[in-house]
Parts: sequence; structure tokens; C-alpha cells
Amino acid sequence: MTTNDSALPDVPYPILYVDDEEANRIVFEATVGRSFEVMLASSGAEALEVLRSSRVDVLITDYRMPNMTGVQLCEQVAAEFPDVQRLLITAYTNLDTVVDAINSGAVARYLQKPWSLDELRTTLREAQANARRARLARQLQATLLAKERMEGLAAMRGQVMHDLANGSNQVRMTCDGLEELAPELHAWLPEKAFRRFAQEVADLRVAVDFLTDLHTRVRGLNYQASSTPGVVALSDVLHSAVAVARASLPHRTTVEVVCDAQTAVICDRLELGRILVNLLTNAGHALGRQGVQGTISLSVSQQGRWVLVRVADDGPGVPQLIRHRIFEQDFTTKGKEGSGLGLSICRRLARDNGGDLELVAGDGGAVFCLTLPGAQQVAATAGG
Repeated sequence: MTTNDSALPDVPYPILYVDDEEANRIVFEATVGRSFEVMLASSGAEALEVLRSSRVDVLITDYRMPNMTGVQLCEQVAAEFPDVQRLLITAYTNLDTVVDAINSGAVARYLQKPWSLDELRTTLREAQANARRARLARQLQATLLAKERMEGLAAMRGQVMHDLANGSNQVRMTCDGLEELAPELHAWLPEKAFRRFAQEVADLRVAVDFLTDLHTRVRGLNYQASSTPGVVALSDVLHSAVAVARASLPHRTTVEVVCDAQTAVICDRLELGRILVNLLTNAGHALGRQGVQGTISLSVSQQGRWVLVRVADDGPGVPQLIRHRIFEQDFTTKGKEGSGLGLSICRRLARDNGGDLELVAGDGGAVFCLTLPGAQQVAATAGG
């Protein structure tokens, strides 16, 4: 099993069960181990050692343990391993401490002893799915920052190269003119002065040729990384994109996701995430301008071999006069806040992955439709 964050696994990482009573650990492994890969620890300290050396999806821990309680362990894991889903088991009816832990974000949920095996299995599967989405969201966020920085630099580089070409052309024409004047000037200038003039023009020609060659070489460099399409479970990427974009959305925005857990597409997973985060962020910006509580919906449908992802908001929409321009590079409606790269990049990424991106409605809110090649319906990732 790989531990490389750049390649998310197709199979879940193990469940780590922590209990200071050996009998409980034996029972847990005997029952849950039939459906999940299980790792065991007898204390909070041992659990932290396991987490620091192995990949784990879910931590499930007993509440009452010596030296470090289950809540204390979950709090430390939340700080050090935020992607790990944290579940607490307790046999006690006084749940104030557990509720506080849930409210603080240290614990995702709790289970009471004796647990129901069916309920426990369902909870663990959900927790593993959430862990996978959390990892993908974090990876998307890191990739987005790097990619957007690269795209911005590429756009800046393009402008600099354009300006360099104009400057080089002007200097080259001046050099050509001086070389044409040389015979006439030879007759008028003293020999020493003319030799100096000729040398200066020769040096200028070397510099001009160097700049021209440099411009040609740099312009030919390709900074775009190729896509690596594969079969991608669409629901995971949708939820991860929402998690990444959430911080950019107005506070009271509602995001609705409607997607069959088995729907899959063929694309580069991270590039799909970039498209979705950009669309969500743009929708949030539109709702922010409107200044009222709004809704963004992501809905998925299938048409033959194509999968359609509709990203809709109930903001002010896209004015008719600019709809034909919104996918142009450098065009933005955000003033100084926008780079004009977002939608242009999104469409390019969609097409690089064999699909397309279109604005299908602009009145009463914007609706973008992302089309991607569908894969065969695949079973949702499960722990057992």
C-alpha cells in the first residue's frame, strides 16, 4: 500500500482500534476484521506511534483509558492527522464530555457499548469515505494553489514575451538602419571614429541576434503538464471540491450535491477538481455581489456515453452582452480581483480530458454544464 499523497489509493486505508482491554481488542478484530483491514493499539501513546508510521483512515477509540482518554487522543489526532476520521466508543451515559468533543471537532461521532455490528460497519464505511474525500480535498487545495500560480506566471510570461518581441524588433530595425548607413558614414567620419562606430554596430548586431534567438527558444517551451485520465468516482470529487471551495463562498450559501455514488467518469481527477472549485468559487462571487442568501447546486446526469455535471446558482446571472466573452483569456467581471484565467483554464482542462464546458443559462442565475466521457457504472468504494 502506497503512502504517497500524490496517488490516492483505490482501496481504503486500515481502521485503527484503540482499547486498553485486550479482550475488547480481540473481539473487535474478530468481528470487524472480517470486513475491514484492522490495526490495534492498547493506549493513546501506542496509537500515535502507529499513526506516525502507517496510513490510517479511521481511528476508533475507547473513551476511558489510563494516561490518555479517548477524547484527549482524538484531540491530538485532529491536530496532527486532520484527515483521519475520529470515532469514540463509550459505555457511559454521561455524555457531556463526548458532546463537547463533537462540538469542538475532535470527534466525528460516538458509539455506545455494546455496539451493533451492522451499525458499526455502516459507520466505518462512511468514515472511510469521508477520510478519502478529506485527503482528496487537501490534495486538490495544494494542487490548485500550485497550478493557479503556474497559470498566472504563464500568462505573465506571455505578456513579457510579447513585449520582448516588440522591443527586439525595434532594436533590430535600428541595427539594420545603422548597417545601411555605414558606407555613407565611412566617407564622412574620421577613420578612428568610423572603426569605433562599426564595432559598436557589430556588438549591437550580436546582442540583437541573441535576443531574437532567446525569444524563439523561450516561446517554444511547453510548460503545460499532460493530463493523466483514469476512472474517477464523481461523487468523491464533487464533495471534495465543495470542501475546498467552502472558504471562498459567502457565509450563508447552501451547496446541494446530487450525484449517484456509482457514477464514474474518465478524466484526470485533480484537473476535474480544479474545474469544479473554479466554478463553485465563481458562483460564490456572484452570490456575494447579490448580497443575499443563495444556493449553488451540483447535479449529475448521464446522456449516452457522456456524463453531464451542471453547476447552477441563483445569483444575478451572466449579462447577455458578455456571455460570448466569458471563456476568453484575460476577460474578467471581477475588476482588479480577477485575473481572467479561471473559466478559460476550466474549458481548456475540460477539453484536455475529452469533454467540454459551456454556459447553458445566464438568466436568473448562471448554469454551467461540464461534459465528460462516462465510465461504466462502478461500485462505490466500500470497506467490505
